[in-house]
Amino acid sequence: MTINNTSSLENIALKFATHGPKSNRTQYWFPKSSRTQRAIVPKETLIQGGIIPHLLESGAEEFKSYVTEFSNRKVLQTGYSASLNIMKTEYEHKFCAISDVFNFLMRKRSPELQESVSRLILKSLDSEANENSHFGFAFFFKLVTCSHKTLQILIACNHHLISPFNATRAFRQLANVDKEIILPNSSFIEFIKQVVEDVDPSTHGVIFEMIIELVYSRIDSGGEHKSDLLESSETIGHACVPILEVMMNRLVRIAHATGPLKCPSLHPAISSYSYGERLQFIIESISRHIDTTSLIIRHLHAIAIANGEMKAAEIVLRFLMTMSYRKAEFMCILAAFINSTAKFFPSMVGLMFREFSSLKTLIEQSLPLDANRTQLLINLLNNFRTLLDWEISAPFDRNFFECLKIYPAEHIGSVLNRVLADTSEVVYFLQSKGDKELSIIALRMLSSLLETIRAANSSKGHGRQFLISLSEWYKLLALFSILLKYSLNLVGKEFSDGISVFEELRTNIMIFLHNNHVDMQMRPFVAVFIKFFTNACFVDSKKLFEESCIDSLETLIDENCLNNLLDMSQLEEGPAVLEGLKGLKMKDSALDMLHTGKLKKRRYITMSSLDYKSSSLTEDGKQRIFVVLDSIYDICFSGSLEVQLTNSKQLVAVLLNTVCKNSLTCDMRFDEWEIESDSIHRHVEVDRLMNQSKFCEGILRVLSESRSFAYCIPIMKSKLAVFINETKKFPEAQSCPDSLRTNLRYWIMLAHRGGILPTRLMHICDLEKFATVHETHLILLEVWKFFMHRSLTISAIDTYHSELIRGDVDEGLPNENVAIEKLNLSVFRLIIQNHLPISCSLYPKFFPAEYEFLKLSKVE
Repeated sequence: MTINNTSSLENIALKFATHGPKSNRTQYWFPKSSRTQRAIVPKETLIQGGIIPHLLESGAEEFKSYVTEFSNRKVLQTGYSASLNIMKTEYEHKFCAISDVFNFLMRKRSPELQESVSRLILKSLDSEANENSHFGFAFFFKLVTCSHKTLQILIACNHHLISPFNATRAFRQLANVDKEIILPNSSFIEFIKQVVEDVDPSTHGVIFEMIIELVYSRIDSGGEHKSDLLESSETIGHACVPILEVMMNRLVRIAHATGPLKCPSLHPAISSYSYGERLQFIIESISRHIDTTSLIIRHLHAIAIANGEMKAAEIVLRFLMTMSYRKAEFMCILAAFINSTAKFFPSMVGLMFREFSSLKTLIEQSLPLDANRTQLLINLLNNFRTLLDWEISAPFDRNFFECLKIYPAEHIGSVLNRVLADTSEVVYFLQSKGDKELSIIALRMLSSLLETIRAANSSKGHGRQFLISLSEWYKLLALFSILLKYSLNLVGKEFSDGISVFEELRTNIMIFLHNNHVDMQMRPFVAVFIKFFTNACFVDSKKLFEESCIDSLETLIDENCLNNLLDMSQLEEGPAVLEGLKGLKMKDSALDMLHTGKLKKRRYITMSSLDYKSSSLTEDGKQRIFVVLDSIYDICFSGSLEVQLTNSKQLVAVLLNTVCKNSLTCDMRFDEWEIESDSIHRHVEVDRLMNQSKFCEGILRVLSESRSFAYCIPIMKSKLAVFINETKKFPEAQSCPDSLRTNLRYWIMLAHRGGILPTRLMHICDLEKFATVHETHLILLEVWKFFMHRSLTISAIDTYHSELIRGDVDEGLPNENVAIEKLNLSVFRLIIQNHLPISCSLYPKFFPAEYEFLKLSKVE
């Protein structure tokens, strides 16, 4: 088909209409009143989309003929002849006319027309696989070169076809056509750069999205050979970088545009990458495309400027969370972004810290569900530390980051608490899965962050204070204790670094809590940390130390199987309760209950679930107990005397609350033994709990070296009551069993070292070697009377501690001499006399004054 060289839209449209299929021939009318704007209004065919396909297919046939004729003439002619130039000019007029008709007809925005054009474009993209097809994409690109309006129409009608995959296929088709046919006077890149400068915002946004995906992402192969397609896409993406630079320049200008009618955040090229996964895609492209780093920074800068200071703060936090901790050099890109944006938003980093929790939740919700939360946390810990390191290492007089408020200042409490809470959650999740390697990395990153925060406060020239509210401070102490407990769980023979991780974290926590940067008003509450940490260890004692102390503390009558009565389902099923009562022997006497503190059980009752005796600890359990007791010892005996007394007092409170569950067992008052023996079962229970828990015994041993051991008198009282009760069970002439003698000596050693038992009574250990059970019973009754006459109370102990803090002379706990004077020392004298001569060496120890008087009498 040949088209005459005319520019009249009427002749061209009629020519295509009359040469189309017979079924599509229709009559068109043209208004005579207007020559500048003539409307071609089809009666039926335009609605059915019949003219556009015929127009484009005929034009594509013409383009194919043009390509063939141009190639043939170019091969035959050595120079650039006039006939070749005339042919190019003639076809240029034809294609411009086709483009004008296409633009004119597509004004109707008919869905049928748009769908028809989409099918033709898709057919043109697929023509590469079909060599017999004449409908190539190069023809559409030729129409675009004739009119930018054609480009806008094609993009507006075919958003769903604009993808990196289709763009790669289109560019490969253009590469197979002589450039002089499509763009005789410029290159493809230069033409596209001109186009993107002139197109409307919607078209600019669509082209921008496609270029971004071509440059930064890998595309789907769409069924083609993957290596060929990837090679083509990489080549095309590299070629599109200059185009992206031009578009980015326009984007930055749009972002900085001002005026009452300007709203840059709504520009399609800005809004499409301002939120969620697409914004994250831009940030993550940094690690894959180092050569385009400047473009990424400018893009993020434009997004931040257009959307405001909060968006800039979000971008900074996204950097900290998603930039891999293994690639610390990429943090310089964050510094470049901050440097370029801080001129407009100088407090954006401070805003990020102020809204830290909300922004972090927003970012986490925008990430895919399968995102690696552990990796995000480790990245945040490391990158946050790096950011603070930059501020610390920079010269104080030229510290750029100081002006940007990199340090969270008054928001440090909420920021640190959120980071610690997330770390606790992640470490718990990792340990529950058995992944202890990553949990070690997370805890070490946290330890380094604490050290850096402390250094940021203590660095010369800063003079900052760790500003935090009391509620945030308590929460911080609780999170420290939980994380330290999780690090304790790493101690074991399978992980050689477990102890070093625990000690490293404990050391940094203690230095952090006791450093000068902590506000003076918060320092008195630091002692709560040991209480939180010890409680956390008690809660997880079964997992950490293979102990079930906490479980058995739910009720004091657990051994009797009577706790089953508290089960409401069994109360409703009356027979179940009766069966439980039948499991008790009816011949139990009050005397048996007095001596044993428990009811006997029938032999046929299953006792596997009721056995609370401590099993033999594993090697890991023993190692953890040693490690945690050593750390508790260091905490209680570090710092000033006031700090030591406060810490040890908090430790005593935890131990008493764990072992002595009610006010009766926590009572420090010693009544007459005849009265106290009526409630022996309470003392038996406390002693049993202490004996079955190596952790509790270890804490008691640590406290025995402190000045606060007197607060442990309720526990020591229960142990002494059990010893007195046990000595009544054996024949009077029999000596004490070895187990009883060992436990008694251990008790005397703890009491003397803790300052509640005088040196004069410590020699009971030597006297007991010769004494019978009955004599031992009498000795222990005198010891009981000593504590009864001494009458130590909490207020008396507090007064003693106040005197120590004031620096008064340490005369020991009060009422010691008064209590000794009220003892019946003749009991010790008679026992010594009963076992002479082997007991003669004990006489000077119990009666030093009488011994000195005898010595003087003998000399005279």
